[in-house]
Amino acid sequence: MIIADIVQNLEDAVLQSVDELVGCHDWAVFPRYVADNIEIDKSYVTTVCKELRNKGLLEFVQVFTEDMRVAGSGYQITPAGRTYLKRRMG
Repeated sequence: MIIADIVQNLEDAVLQSVDELVGCHDWAVFPRYVADNIEIDKSYVTTVCKELRNKGLLEFVQVFTEDMRVAGSGYQITPAGRTYLKRRMG
């Protein structure tokens, strides 16, 4: 497998994991939860999330608690990201 295929597979796994973790909601997820979900190091997930953000497939947003306090920052899938997943994953 060449490096481009490995990168593509990792991007697909991260994007699919974000989509699974947030479901049909417009919630955001922390990279550590994605890392736990696909069982890879958080630093890889963070790097891939930044690349997917640059491609317009993920968005970096603030995460709030139910009482509207800032809980941190995370990623949510964009409409373009969901369209990409549907085409890519079938």
